[in-house]
Amino acid sequence: IGEIAKLHRTFNIAEFRHDTARLEEYRFALSKAGLSIPLEKHRQGPFSIAESASYFTEVAYAGKLVHGNHPLLNYAIANAVTVTDSAGNVSIHKGKSHSAEKLRIDPLIAAIMAIRPPTTPPRDFHMSFI
Repeated sequence: IGEIAKLHRTFNIAEFRHDTARLEEYRFALSKAGLSIPLEKHRQGPFSIAESASYFTEVAYAGKLVHGNHPLLNYAIANAVTVTDSAGNVSIHKGKSHSAEKLRIDPLIAAIMAIRPPTTPPRDFHMSFI
């Protein structure tokens, strides 16, 4: 929560998106720290994240996503593959590897959750991951 408070002071966080797991715990901790950041539920399952993944892909291909060459996000993107079902829903999966190391895509899923489609008309934005 301390790091979120520091980031909020710097970037004025408008919304905090979180999977439903431990959501109330985060809500309580933010409140206790005096932070009034709205918490928005955003599940991470394949059906729940499909709209966000499609939007993320659209924004990335349009060149509107800048992440500062963050090494963890680069690693996650390199490990991920997109899969589109017959209805056009996009989901993100770990790619296959011939090595024994465990592939991680968590930073990418967090980024996808962060820029899900707007519910209001879109505005120009610059997304930064630090």
